[in-house]
Amino acid sequence: MTWSVFTFLLAALLRPVRGDLDVQSRIIGGYDVDIEDAPYQAEVIIDGTAICSGAIITTDTILTAASCVQSYSSIEVRVGTSSRDYDGTGFLLDVCEIIDHPQYNCWRFDNNLALLKLCDPLKTSDAIQPISIAEDEPDDGSWCTVSGWGSTSWWGSWWDRCFGSLPDYLQMAWVSVYNREQCAADRAPLVKDGQLVGILSEGGCTTKPDVFANVPWFTGWIAENTEDEDTTDSTSTSSASSTTYRIQYHI
Repeated sequence: MTWSVFTFLLAALLRPVRGDLDVQSRIIGGYDVDIEDAPYQAEVIIDGTAICSGAIITTDTILTAASCVQSYSSIEVRVGTSSRDYDGTGFLLDVCEIIDHPQYNCWRFDNNLALLKLCDPLKTSDAIQPISIAEDEPDDGSWCTVSGWGSTSWWGSWWDRCFGSLPDYLQMAWVSVYNREQCAADRAPLVKDGQLVGILSEGGCTTKPDVFANVPWFTGWIAENTEDEDTTDSTSTSSASSTTYRIQYHI
């Protein structure tokens, strides 16, 4: 499970230089944080295994990547904890409905977003809070944060999924937005100034930066499928200029 991204080439160059860094077990350039630092963070559990992350956008809705929820027998969401392990912290919630974006393309990962509707609403606290959605996409060169439990390289995400090499504690890293161009990635919330601007998409591209779904672009669709008026003040007239953008790491 990978929750922050950079180019595969950069990962290869960094490994021999920074031998103390385990790229399978932590976010490169990241640091441990408590869930109160990212109370919108959600863990998406597919058939009993933590596969993806998501963002709490209303008390009964989680926004995640559509590619996470295409094959399953059961889906649950865990919130309110920094720990990846089932240690008695946090809350495990059932998902009653999944709403994929109607133009999601499983081959190109276009419009790679899904809404998970919870069977019961969340009880908010310092550790559980919906995050508002930004009206505008971040400018090129602006700094954002990404949080999660995984490594940062594209190959590391698949290694983690196959071999279970994941850190036990929630981590966060700074990333820089630049040059919008669709490519490849895993999934995670991207936040700027306390507002959600992206969800990490999925695919396979080893020489280009990973790609986030540009959440402000989709505010009209999100508003149509959520009852919480606080989700966003935007409609389909968002000023976002593209459905995706790339990010690079600050190391």
